[in-house]
Order: sequence, then C-alpha cells, then structure tokens
Amino acid sequence: GDVAEWHLVRTLATLGADFVDANALARAANLQINISEQPRAKAISQMVNECADILGIEPPPTYIEGNPFPNAYVTGLGHPHLLVLTSGLVELYSETPDELRFVIGHELGHIKAQHLRTLLVGRIVFYTLFGAITGGSEDPGLAAFAKTAINVVTFGTLMHWYRAAEFSADRAGLICVGGKVNVAQQALARLLHQTRQSNPLMDETKPGFDVAQIKRDQESLRHRPLVQLYSLLYQFGASHP
Repeated sequence: GDVAEWHLVRTLATLGADFVDANALARAANLQINISEQPRAKAISQMVNECADILGIEPPPTYIEGNPFPNAYVTGLGHPHLLVLTSGLVELYSETPDELRFVIGHELGHIKAQHLRTLLVGRIVFYTLFGAITGGSEDPGLAAFAKTAINVVTFGTLMHWYRAAEFSADRAGLICVGGKVNVAQQALARLLHQTRQSNPLMDETKPGFDVAQIKRDQESLRHRPLVQLYSLLYQFGASHP
C-alpha cells in the first residue's frame, strides 16, 4: 500500500514536523522572498498554480532564495509545504519557461506523492538502526564493522528509494508540460550544462542539445570499472541522482 499512509509513518512524521519545519520557516523568514502574491513574479506563480491544479494538490507558497546555484526543492512537513526556487534556477530558465514548468511540476510531484514524509521516516529508521547496532557493542572492531555494514546497506537502500522517488517526480513534471518529452529532457540537460538559450557561443537556431547523443556519450564511459566505481561514489554524495 501507500507507505506514506502507514500508521507508523504518519505518527513519526507528525512528531518530527515541528522540529523539521522550524528550520525551513526560519530560512523563509530570513533568506527568501515569498513571490506567490507578487505581481512581478506572476508568470512563475501562474505556473505553480496550473501545475498544482493538474496534479490535484493545493499550490504551495513559492519562495525565491538569492543563490546563484540552480536548485529547486519543496520543504516542510506541516501544511502547507513550501516551494523554493533559487535565483540561479530562475535565471537559467528565464528564456525557456516550459522547462521551468517541468522543474516546478517535478517538485510538486514530491508533494503529491508525500515523499518528504516518507524520506524523514526513512532517515529516522536509518539512524535508529545505526545507533542500536553500533552503540551496544563492547568490541571496537565489531562496532566499526557493523557501523560500516549498516551505513552501506541502509543508506544504499535509502538512495535506491530516493532515485525511484525522483523518477516519480519526473513523471509529474512531464504531465505538467503536457507530455512533451523533449521539454523534460532539455530541462534536465540544462541542469548539467547550465547555459542559457541565448548564449552567444551557442547556435540559437538549434532548440537544444542532442539528448540522445548525450546519453550515448555517457554510456560509452560507464562501461569502465573504475568509472563505474567513481560514478557510484558521486551518486552517494549527491542530493539528486
């Protein structure tokens, strides 16, 4: 069934909501601007409202944070969640609004699927197991081994779930752009190359990079054993797969 609706998950999420939300709300109060009711950002808030309507959820308050690194995320366990867009993300997609719509739809997909609640409970379970197994051992060698094993297995399981959650969010973003796969692909590719459409060194007559070629180039490198190992380490250390 729906993990987010399990009694244990709902209970733990409720207990942790105040603690988790305090930090998110403090960032909103000190480091971000609410643009949901700002006429200057009407185009963005309209995207949020339309995507929320398509996904059947309440549109969250949308905040902009002054940060040159392109990023977007939803936060908060209580009601309502907050959608945060960095200034770097807004600038990056300023000439490709359909791609920004995909990113917004992706983040709202996390709300639709209640990923924030499930991820919090996963972390609680992880640290509980970590402390229970390593804290009760009198053998330093055994404790170190158990610590490493639990870290790898449990964290690996969390990352596997997180990757699946990102795929689900991508599907939500795809729905919000009317199933236009090319828009979704270019939006994700832009997060890698981080160049705007009007860059004078790029050919403006081309709509974007050849995503199929990008995929072939990446796969041609991944067959090497050491590249696979380093790729795994990159993925373990990344906030997104």
